Amino acid sequence: MLQHDRLLHRVLLYFSTMGRKTHGPYLVAAVEYNDIEKVSEILVKQFRDRAAIRDLLVSEIPRLVSGQPEIPLLLAASLPDPAILRYFVVKHHVDVNHVFESGSHRRRRRTTALLTAVHYSHYDTVNAILSLHGDINVADHKGRAPLHRAIKR
Repeated sequence: MLQHDRLLHRVLLYFSTMGRKTHGPYLVAAVEYNDIEKVSEILVKQFRDRAAIRDLLVSEIPRLVSGQPEIPLLLAASLPDPAILRYFVVKHHVDVNHVFESGSHRRRRRTTALLTAVHYSHYDTVNAILSLHGDINVADHKGRAPLHRAIKR
């Protein structure tokens, strides 16, 4: 039974990463161009499993040309129009307070969608995140809350 569970887990992991490699870069491009119709089309037509969509939207996906990784939720938070971010949270139940950590031990980075929106000074996006119950108390890797970052901006 344990071996069966491991095999099932490997198969599910393979298919979830396959979607990241094949359709994920197109999703990143659609988010970057703020094309909500294309984003919706990619997610609804290419991914049947709702949990896989939720995981995809908070995972690193390589860009089409450069291969540099992007996280769809953070990319949506960096846009001045919050429509795609709202779509991710309302339609696909993505946690707007998801904490993203990256980097090595010495250069550890920590951010959220709210911290990203504040960084780019997109006030409509900040208001949208707050209306979606964004947590104002989650701090970045330097211990700065969104209010601290807003004051510095």
